[in-house]
Amino acid sequence: MSTVSQRLSNLEALFFALDQPGAPVQLAWLCRLADRLPLTALRTHVAQRLDRIPHSRERVEAASSLRSPAWTRDDRFSLSRHVKLVPANATKLDEILQVCCRFLQVPWDARHPLWDVWLIQPARGSSNILVRAHRGILPFENEAELLNAILDPQPTLTNAAGPRRAPATAPLLETQPREVTLTPSLTSISRVLRDPYLAVERLRTYSESLISALRAALTPPPALGSLNGTLSHRIGVDAVEFELNEVRQIRNRVGGSILEIVLSSIVGGLSRALSDHQSGPSTPELFACVPLTTGSEQDAHRTGTRATFAIARLPLTTSDPIQRLRRVSAELDLLRATQVPEQYRRTLDLMRGAPYAAFRACLSLLPRTASVHTICLELPSVRERRYVAGSEVTQIVAIPPLLLDIRVTFAVQTYAARISVGISVDSNSRLSASRVARAIRAAQRELLEYAGLA
Repeated sequence: MSTVSQRLSNLEALFFALDQPGAPVQLAWLCRLADRLPLTALRTHVAQRLDRIPHSRERVEAASSLRSPAWTRDDRFSLSRHVKLVPANATKLDEILQVCCRFLQVPWDARHPLWDVWLIQPARGSSNILVRAHRGILPFENEAELLNAILDPQPTLTNAAGPRRAPATAPLLETQPREVTLTPSLTSISRVLRDPYLAVERLRTYSESLISALRAALTPPPALGSLNGTLSHRIGVDAVEFELNEVRQIRNRVGGSILEIVLSSIVGGLSRALSDHQSGPSTPELFACVPLTTGSEQDAHRTGTRATFAIARLPLTTSDPIQRLRRVSAELDLLRATQVPEQYRRTLDLMRGAPYAAFRACLSLLPRTASVHTICLELPSVRERRYVAGSEVTQIVAIPPLLLDIRVTFAVQTYAARISVGISVDSNSRLSASRVARAIRAAQRELLEYAGLA
């Protein structure tokens, strides 16, 4: 008999509410290995790390009129259901990504935990693994936790002594403040009683944040036919890679942060791809949900600071790559100056602390059209080499989800000395992932030429 472990948080419930048939909100990573890896070795490796994998043995019990959705232990958990072998003849990156497309479209079995690992094994040559998880099972502030749990920082072989165990947490729980045992509603009431003036000030700032979020949701920009519309649920995937040192050289020559340089190449590539099959974009600006950091890049990498998100108005018709980069940098600087990161954090606090009944009522009003044309995720960087069962990971490509009516999305992942941009495209977009990838490469080459580096 399954037992309920805990209620889903509001943010976890939000990701499940965004699901559509055939288009789940999921993240995936393709990891290319230096060696050939047997399935038994991969299963042993994953089994020893199950305690690190979030909700590795829990499924989601759907909400009803009497209860909120909850994590429920899967009493029929089987590792063979989650770690599988896929024979394939693909050897090149684009060929392997086409194989991945088939498994990204496999529906989740809600009766079991929502993660899996596919071993893509060619007849000859090195192995590849596809790590996939529903976004709802990943921590909100660390969406790469599943990947970090599976990959090792050292080339250690399988531990023959048995599975590794997570450190005991019971003594720590006993020392936590009493307030953490309260429900969100009771916690909020206790804070109001302790400091009513501070509570009023927080209510005002939260209201401003909520109004800002509603304004963005209820006043969407003009739709771009290729980027917004009904999803076909047939996904195409490709990727572009940049040398990290090349991007740093561009930064040193013409300015901008590493993310701003990559983002300007993405925007330039989208502009090229759109102009290939139509006379011109219907709007001179691209509304994109992009990551936004308030500190320096060095501080972010040293402290692990996570980026907030903001809706940026990026130039879609600017042909000069240097001018495009400067406009992208100016737009992100403007968003930082107008306290967008702080509003984002306040909105998250409001969502986390809201009673589930009120939050569920808001979810029922959730629109199925996005207030942006595209989304660009930036996943936590992995600067050092990683290993799977002693085999070195030579390349990591993140694959972003498609959600709402957004037909093209991007994910930026830095691994070792390379930056990859994973591209997901719905077939209804009239674009192809390979066309967008070629256009981004061309935009990056232009930027290198204008910076005097090519």
